[in-house]
Amino acid sequence: KFKLESTIVSDGLWNTVRLLVGYTAAIGFFVTIALVTTIFWKTINLIPISIGMFFTYLCQSFAFLFYDSTACKKHYCYHSRGTSLAVAACICWFSASIGTLIMLLHERNSKHLEKMR
Repeated sequence: KFKLESTIVSDGLWNTVRLLVGYTAAIGFFVTIALVTTIFWKTINLIPISIGMFFTYLCQSFAFLFYDSTACKKHYCYHSRGTSLAVAACICWFSASIGTLIMLLHERNSKHLEKMR
């Protein structure tokens, strides 16, 4: 274990990663709640939800910049369970974003086919 020192806390990359992790949690929570509540809506535009999931994926992915920070270089960071879970979260956020767009396209195509009948 390493001790958190003032030189580490003043590292710009360290602070950027901390900010991105906070954004990931906030945006991820918001878009998840928005997607869950779509059950009660008659019409919804899924594009903003998909974009929100994609931004969550980006923030989660950029959190790996931590491995280039002073703290990591100084204390030899290594890949562990938390990193594996973060990679899995990135894959899930990206897949959810694409899946939401596919749902939207499927819905639009089915409405278009109904109009043609």
